[in-house]
Amino acid sequence: MRVNQKLRAKGFGLEIFDGYRPWSVTKTFWDVTPEDKKIFVADPSKGSRHNRGCAIDLSMFSLATGKLVQMPGEYDEMTERSHINYECATPEKKNLRDTLRAAMESEGFAVYEPEWWHYDYKDWKEYPILNVPFSGIKAR
Repeated sequence: MRVNQKLRAKGFGLEIFDGYRPWSVTKTFWDVTPEDKKIFVADPSKGSRHNRGCAIDLSMFSLATGKLVQMPGEYDEMTERSHINYECATPEKKNLRDTLRAAMESEGFAVYEPEWWHYDYKDWKEYPILNVPFSGIKAR
């Protein structure tokens, strides 16, 4: 991935948490998430960008230590700290978040503003919502 190559030049690697997600998983997430946290999960009636294979949840790790970098909030944290424009983070954490964002945007990905870790690939609307279970996906 070209993003990974760009980040390697800065001393970072990509840590991927989630990519394609079957629609049934999106439905489960929706059903168990409290109403006041629904901004962090996709409405199954509209499908998810993950269901289309056009979204990725990720972060960075330090090539020197092998450890995840510290972002303003934790992955999948359902608080204001997850927002891409959260201003109360330390300058170092904001810089790391911005480094990831710049690398992803340079390759056609757009951040989902409530989640610093979630990026959508351009043209995601052109792909169908899928409910293929993981067991039904064959490696190439």
